[in-house]
Amino acid sequence: MGNITIVGLGPGAFGLITIATLDKLKKAGVVLLKTANHPAVEGLKEHNINFASYDHLYSQGADLATVHQLIAQDVVDRAIQGHDVVYAVPGNPLVAEHSVELIRTLAAERHLPVVVLPGVGKYTLDPLVDVMAQLRAPTGCPWDLEQTHVSLRRYMVEEVYEILEAIDARDADNLCEELGDLLLQIVFHARIAEERGEFSIQDVINRVTKKMVRRHPHVFGSTTVRNADDVLVNWDKIKQREKGENRQGVLAGISPGLPSLMRAFKLQGKAAKVGFDWDSIEPIWDKIEEEIAELKEAIASGDAAKIEAELGDTLFAIVNLARRVEVEPETALNGTNNRFIRRFNYIENYVKEHKLRLEELSLAELDALWEQAKGQE
Repeated sequence: MGNITIVGLGPGAFGLITIATLDKLKKAGVVLLKTANHPAVEGLKEHNINFASYDHLYSQGADLATVHQLIAQDVVDRAIQGHDVVYAVPGNPLVAEHSVELIRTLAAERHLPVVVLPGVGKYTLDPLVDVMAQLRAPTGCPWDLEQTHVSLRRYMVEEVYEILEAIDARDADNLCEELGDLLLQIVFHARIAEERGEFSIQDVINRVTKKMVRRHPHVFGSTTVRNADDVLVNWDKIKQREKGENRQGVLAGISPGLPSLMRAFKLQGKAAKVGFDWDSIEPIWDKIEEEIAELKEAIASGDAAKIEAELGDTLFAIVNLARRVEVEPETALNGTNNRFIRRFNYIENYVKEHKLRLEELSLAELDALWEQAKGQE
């Protein structure tokens, strides 16, 4: 049996069609249209894409409901015969007319896969891109004009961590704002590159879209996967083919600019994929205990360089434990940092309310307040 793909090709301009949808249309033997008056006909002709319409059904004088039923039956029959069918509707396929609903119902009865693609995008970055262009114009903002890729680096990092904070706080409104701030940084970098004649924001969008289509052949192609693990295996294989000879070695491609815990996590994950890993969690516990013992010896020796090395080995072993239990260590430590701040703020507020002084409290008293803070979480 074949696959059924339903795409929306209007009423927006054909030039706004997504790359994934255009690729699907070009690979289709024929694109089926409800009517030859479809707004995308000229675009299909321009790209030499074969299409056919169901105009003949309307000319038979049948009522609209019957026509929709006949269209749905024909689409499903083609798929049953082994053809990969692309049916285009003039609008959003998720809220399209009755023929789409019927196709999905009939396909489900026959256990046929149906993929829905919103062909023409309804979102636009133009307002933000225009604002950034004005800010970077000769008569724009002096601060924005001074910025470079290098000077903006720290803002990109800050925005990512503020997004993580919003996610941890489950604050949807703040998350929306922080995602916008990150998007601003992306548009900012793209504008600087465009001024240099390197690439534009559209190049950024096109490249990542093509990459996502390429790396999801189980969605946009004929590859079959059983679960998420298969997806990751395919992703790595495709990524290796893309990089070709530019990637030398198993551990290549992991940025040295990553936070150290995150980098350790990724390094271990890469090594594990080629069998450099323990079969169970027990040896990891043994390794952690071994590293702690060596750290104690280093501390006892007073050798600063050795202490640093053994502390690093201990942290690396703990990261291995985190990977085994499927916890991202950078995220875990960030959560602990946030809890520490909340609990310490509780202690400070308690001291202030009771007109005490932090430095005059004993460690036992501070620890008792710490436990109170924990109890309220």
